[in-house]
Amino acid sequence: MGSAGSGTFGNYKPSKKDDQCMNDLEDVILEDVARLPYYLENRNVPSLMSEVNVIREVYDGRIAVESTDDGLVLGLLPTEYNYILTCLAKGISYSGHVSYCIDTPIPKVKVNLYGNK
Repeated sequence: MGSAGSGTFGNYKPSKKDDQCMNDLEDVILEDVARLPYYLENRNVPSLMSEVNVIREVYDGRIAVESTDDGLVLGLLPTEYNYILTCLAKGISYSGHVSYCIDTPIPKVKVNLYGNK
C-alpha cells in the first residue's frame, strides 16, 4: 500500500515556518577535537555541561565551537550545519553546553546548541 502522488519529487519550497536557524541542535559530534587549541592547550576535553558558543567568524574555513570559559576553539561543526553561516549573518547566535565527552582512545565531544535572536 502507498499513497497516490505525482511520481516526481518536484520543487520543495520551504515556508517561513521552516527556518532552520532556530532549531535546537542536540548531540552534535564536533570534528577535529584533538587538533584544535582547546585540546592542544589543556590536553583534555572540556567537562560535561561546560558552556560553549559558536564563534561568529569562520575558523580555518569552518564553523567552530569555542569554550566560553577561555575562548579556545574546541571543535568544528560537521559541514551539514554550514547553513548556520546564513543564520549568523542574520544576527542569530548559538550557545549551549557539552552533552558528552571522552578523552580516550580518541577525544570526542558532543554539544547541544540553541539559537538566540
